[in-house]
Amino acid sequence: MPLLARRYRFMHAISETDLSQVICATDTYCECERAADGRRQPLVAIKVLNAKHWILGAQEYTRMRLLRKRQDAEGVHVPIAGATSCFEVGCHFCILQPLLATLDHEAARCRLCGPPGGGGEVDLGNRVRLIDFSNAMTPAESKAYYDTFDVQTLGYRAQEVIFGAPFGFGIDMWSLGVTLCELFAGRYLLQAASRGGLAVQVAQLLGRPPQGLFDGAKYHAELHHLVAHQPPPLPPTQLRARLTERLGAPRSSQAQLFLDLVTGMLQYDPRRRLTPSEALCHPFLAHFFPWRATMPREVVAAADEKVFVEMRGPALDVQPEEPPLKKRLVGGRPLDAVTQIA
Repeated sequence: MPLLARRYRFMHAISETDLSQVICATDTYCECERAADGRRQPLVAIKVLNAKHWILGAQEYTRMRLLRKRQDAEGVHVPIAGATSCFEVGCHFCILQPLLATLDHEAARCRLCGPPGGGGEVDLGNRVRLIDFSNAMTPAESKAYYDTFDVQTLGYRAQEVIFGAPFGFGIDMWSLGVTLCELFAGRYLLQAASRGGLAVQVAQLLGRPPQGLFDGAKYHAELHHLVAHQPPPLPPTQLRARLTERLGAPRSSQAQLFLDLVTGMLQYDPRRRLTPSEALCHPFLAHFFPWRATMPREVVAAADEKVFVEMRGPALDVQPEEPPLKKRLVGGRPLDAVTQIA
């Protein structure tokens, strides 16, 4: 196989979707210390967009560069995978990125629901990266998708998108909730091959959508009969119990707080779904950093209305008091792995 851009030697495929393929390659222009396999060239990741999605690739590269420049200008660090450069191979737009390691599931699970301040803490703060910006858009640009609602990978697609209703930032919080469940369990939460299949799977987990929520949505007539026979939507406490069973979660206070946070993200109604600021105020994150102290009062009040956990109970003993700040710090800095994933 010839070198890509006369420089990168293909090694193996990493992942593939209908939109693109990510491959591992060696950079023949650079040298590094001899690796275990005898290789002297560093490894890189290359995202190769399908020919029909050339424009999305160019848009993704441009926005990743703009995000990096804005971070540098404002002195803010957000863990995203940087786009080193771009090139074209035939009709395919290619984005060059650093090669990242796979996140260890057991380490992630320990980090998410291990005992706060215990010896099982694993710092993932500098290891988790956001890597895919192919569907990044502004609220104004979202209307361009109202024709087909073909946005978000199917298994992470919010229900307002599935039913064909107007959507906003809340769709990202739904996707984050699904992702956190998968980090915890080490397996897919939802895995469907069609819009209808996903609507059914979500209804089996959450109950059918609230009455009237998606009336008038583009795909409501197509999907309503598929989910109408499911039980009514579960109250938050019952949904948390169902997630406990589905994910095989322990009844420990930290694990239940984590599932309560996820419950707030997996709400049919985007108005009832936690916003990013409200999620930071959730008690689960109190052990990582006192975010509530940094938020406006109205944000904290709104978050408290959406916190569903029973702070004390026979099966769940959660202390409402925040631990001392020193318990939330390791090496003098906050443990912010989960918020970085967000």
